[in-house]
Amino acid sequence: MDFLGMYRELRAKHGPQKWWPQRTKECFEICAGAILAQNTAWRNVEKALDNLIAGDAISPERIAAMHERKLRRIIRPSGFFRQKAGRLKAFARFVLSYGSFGDFSKRITREELLGVKGIGRETADCILLYACGKPFFVIDAYTRRLLSARGAIRGESITTTSACFSSLRCREACGFTGNITASSCRKGRRCGKALIP
Repeated sequence: MDFLGMYRELRAKHGPQKWWPQRTKECFEICAGAILAQNTAWRNVEKALDNLIAGDAISPERIAAMHERKLRRIIRPSGFFRQKAGRLKAFARFVLSYGSFGDFSKRITREELLGVKGIGRETADCILLYACGKPFFVIDAYTRRLLSARGAIRGESITTTSACFSSLRCREACGFTGNITASSCRKGRRCGKALIP
């Protein structure tokens, strides 16, 4: 599969998709968003994130210290708010066990993240790529459809496809995989289920 060709085509059509953060507070917001996005529409996640920001609660310290009942009220728009409040608190405590978000982002591994309750492969890869700046390839529903339509995952598993990107160990790989994922999401949302390559 010509991933570079696909990347160039998507970039030419949609432009650079650099919406991921550069500052620690924004990085934690990406993590919270990845957790809140599970099984819900993004517009609901945005409402929950806006509530967290308005309450000055978008940090691991604030979420870890917050009473869970209050956190549930704040993130209610995201759906499954009881479950997600527990997951956010567990993740915040996990981040703080590293000392700071900066230390967490430097030292975290995918295997460690997958050990946190409520963090699955897609959520872990989003956190690693967009918040921690590590070269991981996020395989979400849109990307899966795009890769399948292009024949990239016909003979190989999604894990294998992801691993070929994860083996890249340079800063450019983050931009490459981030743009592929973000562009495929954009294309997938526009084209719906009948994704046209």
